[in-house]
Amino acid sequence: MRYKSLKNILVINVAVMAVLIFILTNTAKASSDISPPKLFSANVGTSTPSDGPNIGIFVDDTSEKVLNGYSMPASFAVDDTLNELMVLDSVNNRIAIFSLDGQYVGDIKLPFNMHAVDFAWFPKTSTFVLVFQTKPKIGVMKVDTSKGLSIKKSSLFDVSKLPGIGGATSTILDIAPVDVLDASQNRFVISILGTSTNPEFIQTSTGMHEVAGSAKKFGDSFLKNIVLGPNGIATATDNGVLRALRLAGADEFGTIYLAATYVPEIMEDPVDLFVYGIDQSGSVTSKTQVFYSPQMLTNRYLYVDSQGSIYYMRADSTTMISFYKFSKNENVASTSTLTSIKPNNNISSLSFLCPYISYAGNDFWMLAGILAAILIIVGMLGATISHALISKHGGRTAFWKLLLIMLFATLLCPGLILWYMHSAPCRAYFTTTNLLSNPGAETGDISRWTLGGNSKPSVDDGSFDEGINPHGGSYDFYGHNGKFGSLSQTVALVGNQGITVDMIDKGDLFMNISFWEQGLNQGMPSDSGSISLAFLDASNGTISTTSTPVIDSHDKTWKNYPGQYAIPIGTRSIQYTMNFLRNKGTNLDTFIDDNSLIVTDKREH
Repeated sequence: MRYKSLKNILVINVAVMAVLIFILTNTAKASSDISPPKLFSANVGTSTPSDGPNIGIFVDDTSEKVLNGYSMPASFAVDDTLNELMVLDSVNNRIAIFSLDGQYVGDIKLPFNMHAVDFAWFPKTSTFVLVFQTKPKIGVMKVDTSKGLSIKKSSLFDVSKLPGIGGATSTILDIAPVDVLDASQNRFVISILGTSTNPEFIQTSTGMHEVAGSAKKFGDSFLKNIVLGPNGIATATDNGVLRALRLAGADEFGTIYLAATYVPEIMEDPVDLFVYGIDQSGSVTSKTQVFYSPQMLTNRYLYVDSQGSIYYMRADSTTMISFYKFSKNENVASTSTLTSIKPNNNISSLSFLCPYISYAGNDFWMLAGILAAILIIVGMLGATISHALISKHGGRTAFWKLLLIMLFATLLCPGLILWYMHSAPCRAYFTTTNLLSNPGAETGDISRWTLGGNSKPSVDDGSFDEGINPHGGSYDFYGHNGKFGSLSQTVALVGNQGITVDMIDKGDLFMNISFWEQGLNQGMPSDSGSISLAFLDASNGTISTTSTPVIDSHDKTWKNYPGQYAIPIGTRSIQYTMNFLRNKGTNLDTFIDDNSLIVTDKREH
């Protein structure tokens, strides 16, 4: 009887621990199992120039060879009518064409002496529109689909002087076709490095036209007006919180598709990436989870065709590029419309028992930590008290002592497992000091910063606008005179205050930024400011970009924005850009001061 009771206690203890281990190791990982059908794979080339079915060029990461362009495919598109998939093979200056079952059809040699980094395909007008790596120019190719997509006419447009571009030194990051208003129009939106604007264009037979005023449908404010929350795009998943929205494309039925990136709250989890479909009323009509990473340096790895099908380009290995087609989940109930609702990016946190241990803001893990602490405390106290009572009163055999101690160990052991599984170890964290040079303009000039835009931002000592004095020290930065201006600084990471390649490429580093903004009170809105961030690889190619919210503090007080961003694997430098945005008047009355960029391996919540 006694040994049967002891056996039952042991069985319960083992069962509880097994269940906890299963739950804790599988709850967050379940969503990462994504298995869409593969359309086909293509080999990566071994030399350049190259043609035929091989795309891109294999580059040994250990070598010092630097390519002036993307070594892997930079972008792709799908035409469901032609049943063809088109790949921008930038390093070979061509567009390679495949059938959707993987047969190589041919290629189009690009007539432009620049490396294209992205393109939009407009099937209704048989037109390619391309953007380039280093020049604010847009290339247009009209093709003949009856002759294997041969070029009928090509043109190159210099758009550097258009209001939304920001000058000859501006860099166009990507392009998204949005021709849902009129299929006969080649309407598209582009992203500009270092700005928070998304200029919208229409390419016609008479030239390239920037869309302005009320005619704009998808530029500038479109992403800001998307409904977030229970009736729209989710602000959080089981694995993270919403950190970025990117225009993925549009179909011929008027549905716009947005790629939503969710940053993990638990370090071991992957990033989640969902593609949302939004109809003309603003309702969310579909939600599709796709791979969270293309596993290569590329610009456009998601594509939406005219029927709303979602395609994905990914490097399955260093020598193989694969293409996938995802099935949309259209069972999404939503009555939301396009209203201006800002996401709540606050993540709850709790420091508990150890100053270097903190929870992610996920309720499950917070409850698990509290339960772990209770189980540990009760188990330890119970075992100790039981042993003391038995020793004091005697008359009990060693069996009963063991039985009681094992009973409380049933609480103690799962508690210890819970604590270990959800907590980061107590340790000292790696943290640099501010990596920006001249972060608060205290040199009295804009040294170490690169000018952008047309307003020629400069340094102010409190004399430009009465009552607006520097936040700290004797100087601050201000927008000066014009519609838009920027100040950029590129910070090298490797070797900077102990940062190593290994630390970056383990994916363990974060960037903490902070800046202060104030503007002249001119009503709502007044002139405002933001920070743009670009993560660059060893060849200064852009891995990804992000921006802070636009800050508009015009009540005679400085407003601080602090934020933390994960540093992508492969990053070798970060471009930090102050953006000065004019909304009223002729002067640009935006002031920014005390910028900070700190690298750490401690995740803040």
